[in-house]
Amino acid sequence: MDREDLPREIQDYPKKDDICSSEDLSQEALQTDEMDEEELPADLFEQMAEHLSQPGIYSLVEEFIEKNLEHIWTIYAKATHLKEQGLFEEALEEIDGLVSKIMPITEYIQSEADVQSFSELFELDLFEMLEPSRQLHQSPIPSCDLLSLHGSLLLILGRTEEAITSLGHALAWNPVSHNASILLAEAYKTNEDMDMLYALTIDRFSTAFSRIHMAELYFNLGYYYGKTEQPEDARACFTLSSRYGGKEIAAGALYQLGKMYGKSFQWANDEQLEQSSKACGYPLVPDEKIIQLARFNATESYLDGDYDRANYYIRIAYDLSGSTEDQSFMDMLAEKNIVM
Repeated sequence: MDREDLPREIQDYPKKDDICSSEDLSQEALQTDEMDEEELPADLFEQMAEHLSQPGIYSLVEEFIEKNLEHIWTIYAKATHLKEQGLFEEALEEIDGLVSKIMPITEYIQSEADVQSFSELFELDLFEMLEPSRQLHQSPIPSCDLLSLHGSLLLILGRTEEAITSLGHALAWNPVSHNASILLAEAYKTNEDMDMLYALTIDRFSTAFSRIHMAELYFNLGYYYGKTEQPEDARACFTLSSRYGGKEIAAGALYQLGKMYGKSFQWANDEQLEQSSKACGYPLVPDEKIIQLARFNATESYLDGDYDRANYYIRIAYDLSGSTEDQSFMDMLAEKNIVM
């Protein structure tokens, strides 16, 4: 199928040149007894670090850890399961040794090898758009997810500085990870480091690709403005957070803002939002380049006959845009019995 065969509104979607530059595991895996230490060489990651400085790293690493990857995923699954049960100390103990071996090789991922660890497909697409000159390889180890889980457990247990370190390593493996960013923002809140919270949050608007992402970013920006004696801007950001899907949490934050400043705050109106956005420099809408990228990938996937992937991409675009064109595209895919 050619682009010209598509409906007119979809033909107008961007071409490439127009765009600027946890996996399910079985219950059996969750119930696995303690891993046989002999199965995972003690110097696994040290050897990986040595390889990471050499050309052809991806194939070397992939071959080297192939026999151990199942055990690495098992550790991750068990730690996740323990966290969900509220057994935070046990979960941390399960994952701590593995993470301590991942951290030393983080510095190598910006090397010639350029091995990254993305959690989902659009993160890779987004990073390639932001860094078009880089030759990326996906790590066979879920390093970002492991380190994010590790950081979240440290944060829960009050070990904030260690959490910041772990989450920093997670973002080195996956610079566009929203999950790691939001956890890091929570750590900055705990430390009352408002400068770092602000810098991180403003930067993440350029990589947010869902309404929930936007809601969480506006909430954190509102928290920052509330703490830095800018209550009207805090009100505006909490209002935006509510509009993007975090209404109940934002309403609670607005109430707490009123208690903090001794007055009652109502949701901001559109004019007040515009004034705050202009004065503070934060965006009122999602980044258009992200929407265009999702539309482009949806169109290309559709033309290739990969309707499931097209559905994945167009839903990202629609979530951010709410446009009738994106809805029409989803309707077209629905006619092909794509599972929604």
